[in-house]
Amino acid sequence: MNLEFYNCPQAEKFRTEILPKEKPLFVTYKPDFELLQKISTQYHQYPNILIIGQGGSLNPLLGFYSALQYQAKKKVYFLNTVDPDYISELKIILQPENTLVISISKSGENTTQLEETMPFADYPVLVVTGKASPLRAIAEKMNWQVIDHPPIGGRFSGLTEVNLVGAAIAGLDVESLWQGGQEVYSDYEKDNLAWRAAFVFYQLEQKGYVDVLMFFYSHFLFPSSSAIIQLCHESFGKAGKGQSYFAHEGPEV
Repeated sequence: MNLEFYNCPQAEKFRTEILPKEKPLFVTYKPDFELLQKISTQYHQYPNILIIGQGGSLNPLLGFYSALQYQAKKKVYFLNTVDPDYISELKIILQPENTLVISISKSGENTTQLEETMPFADYPVLVVTGKASPLRAIAEKMNWQVIDHPPIGGRFSGLTEVNLVGAAIAGLDVESLWQGGQEVYSDYEKDNLAWRAAFVFYQLEQKGYVDVLMFFYSHFLFPSSSAIIQLCHESFGKAGKGQSYFAHEGPEV
């Protein structure tokens, strides 16, 4: 399949030689699949999973689960707000005897994360966090199991234990997810579509096109827009620079 950028600036030559030769860690990192299988077996009895996190701690899993929920064996809920009404509703729907809570934060210092987690302190809780974080200290005091957060930024952690542990417990094939990611990464070594797209969007930005609207024509793929928007805004849309990305479900034809 050959994708082109219609009605957009074109370049006779994309200068791929200026791209860094060394692959970033999130490309070369391989999750501990034995650990994921062990954790999945350990918590297999819980039909519900509540994922608590901000941004990259849950956005990739939100996309995975929405697209593949027909394969999932468990119901997964997501919490990224301190809204007391929503938390109260979750506590009515989800009971300690049938729900595993997974609290994810690399730094473990985010007060919002702690405020979202503590209302579920009497539930079984699994924590994914850094080695010296306040969240880890709380977990150790509460006797919650802890998984180490790899040294990868949250928005790049989709194919690490950070997002794959919830997917594994839910019954998704996490090794296939990871392998699919590796296949896509290898495609960029042949024809770097991401680099070509970035070149085009940069030219458009210079012409004053600063808002990018993305339509998703699949209801089940739309939740992945959260991860895409976060990647764009946090990678090249800071300090008043870069374009603003918006996503919406495509209108019916």
